[in-house]
Amino acid sequence: MLISRPDFIPDTITDGGQNFEWLGKRAHVGPVETRTKLLDSFAGITSCGSFRIASGLLIWTSHRFQNLLDVSSTLQLVDTSLAFMFDPLCVDLEALMEEPVPDQPPVASAFQLLRWYGAGSIYPGRWYRNANAPRRDLYHFACILRHLLDRKSAKSFDAWIFRLTDRLHELAPKPPLDESLLPDDPTPEQIQAFVAPHWGLPVPFAALSGDIQSNEMLPMAKAEAAAIDWSANPYVRRNPDVQKPYGEFGR
Repeated sequence: MLISRPDFIPDTITDGGQNFEWLGKRAHVGPVETRTKLLDSFAGITSCGSFRIASGLLIWTSHRFQNLLDVSSTLQLVDTSLAFMFDPLCVDLEALMEEPVPDQPPVASAFQLLRWYGAGSIYPGRWYRNANAPRRDLYHFACILRHLLDRKSAKSFDAWIFRLTDRLHELAPKPPLDESLLPDDPTPEQIQAFVAPHWGLPVPFAALSGDIQSNEMLPMAKAEAAAIDWSANPYVRRNPDVQKPYGEFGR
């Protein structure tokens, strides 16, 4: 499946082919015994900024595997990330999240595991009404993906991910989390009002590849959403409501 390659992905992305070490779906996650630069880079970014990182990792995944199997599902998840930012309840990933990931063969196992991490990073069952962002999910996703890249592509990946997180710290900074602001036995409206600043405004795809201004984010994201045929996406049950972004609640 040939797909258009964005500038941030090198033309060497498919060079590794099927030639990668694969010891099973639990063998190549990131180390958790200590803090790492990569894990720290995901901190302090809003949920929407984190969902945008997930979409970028899904784009890398799609290009890495495009000559090996059908990557339409990961490309659909890329678009789904934008719908999720605006209107999380329009997204339905239940069936995909319940699909078992095999340990072998390597290509199928690696691809399905990366897809699972991508879907898990924008899964309403975990992140809707949650003031936390999928920091560790992104960390493991990125570590596994990097393991599957050839040396030149891995170098490009490292440069891209840190440029992106630096950019998102400017565009989508996450405020400090103060759970004392959430009352006991809160109403759904109180939960959303508490989560909204941490969720943040939708971050457009354009942020993956270049510098944009914070006041451009919402208009750009709305324009991107308007250009997508949501009826063709099995993970989006209806057109997302872009006029009332989830993270704008109470503003």
